[in-house]
Amino acid sequence: MLYLNASSINGGWSMFSMIAQLFFILLVFAAVVALAIFSTKWVASAKYIKRGNNNLQLMDSMSIGYQSAVHLLKCGKKYVLIGVTKEKITMLTEVQPDELEIAEKPQGRQKAHFEKYLGSFIKTDGIRKDDDKND
Repeated sequence: MLYLNASSINGGWSMFSMIAQLFFILLVFAAVVALAIFSTKWVASAKYIKRGNNNLQLMDSMSIGYQSAVHLLKCGKKYVLIGVTKEKITMLTEVQPDELEIAEKPQGRQKAHFEKYLGSFIKTDGIRKDDDKND
């Protein structure tokens, strides 16, 4: 392994060995960065793994202040409203399904908001739609 020692102070290193050591350090740095990226993605994706079947679903959520929110959960066929703060979780009430307006979730991949916004300005041939209005 290449490393700095007392002989390098006296000029014992050649230009080739210094360049080799530089590339080795850069390679180790790149490997550490890549390992950090992949391990972070793995830990983040493990958080969202579904366990069990779909008996518990988060239907709606609303923040009501700093570190406090109200969540509507579907537990089997029942709907439960809970309050969540930094210190505790409290069941507020059970909600009847006929009292709710439940929107259907769209099927398939939806375009991101930015893609829709950008698509309103750009044609497929690369000319902006606003340019046509100025002519």
